[in-house]
Amino acid sequence: MVFRKTPYTVVFVAALGLLATSACTESSGFDVVDPEACSAISAVVITPSSVSLSALGATVPLSAAVHSTAGDVVTVPMTWTSLNTAIATVAASGVVTARAAGTAMLMASVAGCTPADTVPVTVQQVVRSVDVNPPSASVQQGGFVTLSATAEDSLGNAVPNTSFTWASSNAAVATVNGSGQVTGVSSGSAYVRAVNNGARDSAQVTVGGSSTPPPPPPPGGNVADIAWSDFENGSLAPFTTGSGETSNADIFVTNDPTGRLGGKVVSLHFVRTGGSLDVNRSIRYDHNVGFGQTVYLRGHVVIPTPQTNMTDAMRKLIYVQRRPNDESFVVVKAVGQSLRAEITNNRVFNGGPFPFDTKVSIEVQITTNSSAGASDGIFRIWKDGALVVEAMNVQFLTSSSPFAKFMFGQQAQHGSNDSSVTFDELRYWDNVAIGTKRIGQ
Repeated sequence: MVFRKTPYTVVFVAALGLLATSACTESSGFDVVDPEACSAISAVVITPSSVSLSALGATVPLSAAVHSTAGDVVTVPMTWTSLNTAIATVAASGVVTARAAGTAMLMASVAGCTPADTVPVTVQQVVRSVDVNPPSASVQQGGFVTLSATAEDSLGNAVPNTSFTWASSNAAVATVNGSGQVTGVSSGSAYVRAVNNGARDSAQVTVGGSSTPPPPPPPGGNVADIAWSDFENGSLAPFTTGSGETSNADIFVTNDPTGRLGGKVVSLHFVRTGGSLDVNRSIRYDHNVGFGQTVYLRGHVVIPTPQTNMTDAMRKLIYVQRRPNDESFVVVKAVGQSLRAEITNNRVFNGGPFPFDTKVSIEVQITTNSSAGASDGIFRIWKDGALVVEAMNVQFLTSSSPFAKFMFGQQAQHGSNDSSVTFDELRYWDNVAIGTKRIGQ
């Protein structure tokens, strides 16, 4: 089928077995297509009827045929359109190119005529290569080193959100968990590999001897080499309460009343009958962290359904302060049912939802800046093992005074500034740990 432009007519030459000439008008230099010519088209059919592409940048050609009302099939110039160019684009020749993961509909039509056809194009990256970093690592017996893995499709594009199966070639020398964290077991060498969809890569891990045994691991986690407790002995030790807080009535070890944590837990009772707008109750540990040092804090917490006047309250969960002054700080808090964080210089972060009546594991990484004027610190928060906050180029400390007070608990504050409003809330903490390496969920 051919549309030929003349000053006064459009001639529809029918390879369909039809020849028709009709009058035509012009608008902006373009002919108006003859409706009679379009009526001779019964359908447009795209081949293939669906397309799947496994790499960004991958291409596939499509073709389209025009079916006439007389039953003939002819090839004519087509107009190709993508209904979602962010996922897939299509050239005038019908060649489709994958742009991003997802599904797009592509349409073929004859310009000016109603019949058209569409086909779905699915872009789903398939892993074809894996890269483990670093390619080699050393660790002491009982120590940890974390490997990372990335994946690419067949055209070398990164495949995001890829999960890997990790394995060690010699578990007697080194073991590895599902997150790529390798534990040194005994002296020797082992290969640790990451696998996805048959693609794999490995790193060589050398384990050296250890002169001192590692500290015991907290239940459900990894080594916490500064302090930890599951409170099963009925004591807060090695932790203490915050300065001026009442340990026997409002902070005490008890059997878990929620059934979410199990065994012994620390109960913190935040009750306000007037006066100050906030109430402090802390599980505290004092430890100096200066320039260029890293510390991890992890704890499991359950906050029962909001209690008296606490629906929209602000709850400080983990609080880190300097000594002797408090102008540099880190706070992780639940505001209503949202997890938030704030660090020095009023940098605020959103960590997603925070549920009530549920055990929540919170782990915080603080890698302090290397000097007073530097902004090279690192701040991360994991909630139930998932990274929810990450900030680089952070300036935590503004002088040589270190972070020194590490508190879990830690404060309750009603949403109103009305000093006459009372509130009453219980929180429960377990498996509180502080270390220089990732502790884990």
